[in-house]
Amino acid sequence: MDFLDGLNPRQKEAVEHTSGPLLVLAGAGSGKTTVGLHRIAYLTYRDAEHFQPDRVLVVMFNRSLQHYISRVLPELGIGPGVHVETYHGWAGKLFRLAGMHVAYSSDAVPAKVARIKKHPLMLELVDRYLDRLLTKSRNWFL
Repeated sequence: MDFLDGLNPRQKEAVEHTSGPLLVLAGAGSGKTTVGLHRIAYLTYRDAEHFQPDRVLVVMFNRSLQHYISRVLPELGIGPGVHVETYHGWAGKLFRLAGMHVAYSSDAVPAKVARIKKHPLMLELVDRYLDRLLTKSRNWFL
């Protein structure tokens, strides 16, 4: 199966990326989900030893995307076992496993909070945080 069929050059580059984690920033409808699903198919096929379907977790924020992804993965030749979860479902399981009770709210975000979240510096702060978290997780795992 050719995992690059139908992808543009930038998408193909992302699917075949091999030098560490990859952050894909793009607008709505640009093909981020397509790239992600093709990348999963590519990795589980090309490096099955390290990317076994039952060790792959795909997290998204809404159920309709969850259903779509669950339907498309088999069409890409990915066998059963990939965990396809909404963020809230996945995080809720982790909190329950840790014995914690967490409730979600759909209250409107205050304007000051929304302004801070949209500030360009937030992406850099999140990147720094994730770098530290990745290092900490690797050290714990090893």
